[in-house]
Amino acid sequence: MAFDLANYSTVAERIELFVLEHPNFRIDSQVWDIIIEGAAYVRVKLSVYKDAPDDYPYTVGWAQEKASKPFALESCETSAYGRALANANYAAKLGTPRASFEEMQNVPNADTWNIPSYTTASQAEQAGVPSYGSSQDESSERIPECRHGFMVWGEGVGKNTGKPWGAYRCTVTNKAEQCQPAWYVLSSSGKWKPQV
Repeated sequence: MAFDLANYSTVAERIELFVLEHPNFRIDSQVWDIIIEGAAYVRVKLSVYKDAPDDYPYTVGWAQEKASKPFALESCETSAYGRALANANYAAKLGTPRASFEEMQNVPNADTWNIPSYTTASQAEQAGVPSYGSSQDESSERIPECRHGFMVWGEGVGKNTGKPWGAYRCTVTNKAEQCQPAWYVLSSSGKWKPQV
């Protein structure tokens, strides 16, 4: 099923709700210029504090953009802010998925994409998505990450084979920059299993 951008909250909506709840907030951001496989990127870490004098951030968000993208730094900072507030449950408070409207604008709107709003295997299993990692170690139960951030679950049916496929995939739309997917196969019991 294709996703509807109207179901995703904007970063501005998340900020507005946060500021209403914490009017004395503070934001710190750190910016890095980095090189990955010969390409220049901007990376932003954004720390949000409930109260200005707080020593420890309430939430943190990271984002990365290719430096050649127009307004890369601005876009990266907005994404980091959206991720920080999603980490603090502000997407859930607005009744929307974890990804922001701005992030979803860059994702191909295809029937094979299902953007998860969870980050642990137990949440993924409840949604029918396969777990990633051991059920005994919560730290290893996270949705897999690549160098671009959390990967997203997608599933469909092969055009040539007619067989179901599933994978955690990189969110970058440029195929030349995408990280390797983690492929899954559907077992006879109807459960997704990692492809070996």
